[in-house]
Amino acid sequence: MLAEVASTFLTECRDIDVLARFTESVFMFLLPGTGTAGAVALARRIDDSLREREFSTELHVDPAIGIATAPMAGVPDRRVFLARAEACLRLALEGRGSETPRICADRR
Repeated sequence: MLAEVASTFLTECRDIDVLARFTESVFMFLLPGTGTAGAVALARRIDDSLREREFSTELHVDPAIGIATAPMAGVPDRRVFLARAEACLRLALEGRGSETPRICADRR
């Protein structure tokens, strides 16, 4: 299933985007030159693709996406930036996203 999810990620991303596995179930995307609107558009495409895809296993995928973009006012270092991204992800996991229930973007 991981290979199938990764295939979706790679299909939706550009060659310059960087994908990384952050934890067992969290992936990080670095999107150079992309603002919040572009990141939200990518998040929606990935979310739609994963929800529509029929996986070879019986496991269910229920994506939650937190978005933080840089530069951002009031973000003095990477720890604060990461904390904002994690806060958005928590809201998305709780179904309280700012863009859709499962997608949250920090627009500060």
